Amino acid sequence: MDKKRGSLLLGIVLIGLLSVSLVSAAGEWAEDVNKFIDDFVNTIEPVAKQVLGNTPSGQYLFAKVLFFIIILAIVFTALNRSEFFSENVWVLWVLSAVVSILATRFLTTEGLINTLLLPYSTLGVAVSAGLPFVLYFLIINVGLSEPGHKLIRRIAWIFFAIIFIFLYITRLADSKFFGNAAWIYPLTALVAFVMVVMDGTINRFFIQLKLEKAGKQTVQELETELRRKINQANADFAAGIITQRERDKRIKNYKKTISGLHK
Repeated sequence: MDKKRGSLLLGIVLIGLLSVSLVSAAGEWAEDVNKFIDDFVNTIEPVAKQVLGNTPSGQYLFAKVLFFIIILAIVFTALNRSEFFSENVWVLWVLSAVVSILATRFLTTEGLINTLLLPYSTLGVAVSAGLPFVLYFLIINVGLSEPGHKLIRRIAWIFFAIIFIFLYITRLADSKFFGNAAWIYPLTALVAFVMVVMDGTINRFFIQLKLEKAGKQTVQELETELRRKINQANADFAAGIITQRERDKRIKNYKKTISGLHK
């Protein structure tokens, strides 16, 4: 356990040093990077315009990607409450993505982007960074909590961090932004990188919450209880107490919970 904690701490320190060095260096070559990003945006403009709408600069491109993430998280969380969508994951993801693309393309205007995602005040920048982070956390660590999604979760957090790093770089040229709240973007990126390192710790935290909710002390106790419930569901169906659909629904939920205990 001590070795794991030491490795975790070392990983966080290394990521922090890397992020600080990138942020520090950004101030020196921000103009060159911005030029490269704008050239890249101009190159992909025909495609990006069809998906995200007008993206005249790198700053607006990354802001719209961030807006897309916010809408995706909200739509995904809302639809996931429906039994139909929660049982048909591919439909849930496709519909969430389509709605998010349409919202990003047709509902975002330059004024809306500037107000919501590219503010200048410290509070405004904090909210524009904190809200996407919280929503992203929910969709990644709750919506993708299955055992086979570990790599996907880590890649998703790295992608999130990269968005904020480049969003920070593209705004460096604005002295008004740099003077007020420039530190919030790299800090958010750093926390996202920390989420990559702490993926296992976070998942163990959610497992502990499940144990406390069920009143159990260990994973084995909860798994045994869930397997009893699976047997009971089969027995209730055989006795005509519940329908086959209800039995299948219960067993699916029990097995999903058991699977989540071993992620």
